[in-house]
Amino acid sequence: MPGITIQDNRVQEQRTPYTLEDCVYYIDFIREILTDEVHERLTASIYYATRGRLTLRWEGITEEQRHAATLLYEHNLSILRDFTTRLIRDIKEYSRTVDE
Repeated sequence: MPGITIQDNRVQEQRTPYTLEDCVYYIDFIREILTDEVHERLTASIYYATRGRLTLRWEGITEEQRHAATLLYEHNLSILRDFTTRLIRDIKEYSRTVDE
């Protein structure tokens, strides 16, 4: 879309509907082409997002714990969603160029 700034693109990417499970699926799907370092970083984000989500389900946690778990979950899910959004966009672009 002409006229969209980089910041607008980032905001749009953060609003993607991908769930944690969607992100895991796509990362697993392309595992063979990821470097070990990228895979380790994505795996860490999956771990911490999952840990944050599970902590939020606990009964009797303090408001401080809830806040920390929310930040942990949202931050790492944002990283995974950003990666997945860019991955899907690149796949669509590649597919479009191959079809031409």
